[in-house]
Amino acid sequence: MTVSNVSGSNKKLSAEIYRLSFSGRKATVVGTTFLKTAHPARSGQIWIYANQVISSDYESGHGGIDWWSYPNAHKHHTVVPNTLNLAPFGIAVSNGSE
Repeated sequence: MTVSNVSGSNKKLSAEIYRLSFSGRKATVVGTTFLKTAHPARSGQIWIYANQVISSDYESGHGGIDWWSYPNAHKHHTVVPNTLNLAPFGIAVSNGSE
């Protein structure tokens, strides 16, 4: 299971993904991944599939979508640039036809 959190000041925000392990009713954090972008942004929903993380982000009425490798999210890759007049919050992904 993963839980995400956004932290930092308005000028330098990052999203954190916590990997959890459960034993009975107790959860323990077994890893943390920090998602950073080249610009200050607020993260929306985060979607994890295989070795990738996709997240929406927005700042001052402009938003986009980025992806990272997972769990080693050293560099973000832009899917939709932050130059659009969007404020995306949710992520929906389809595998398409196989």
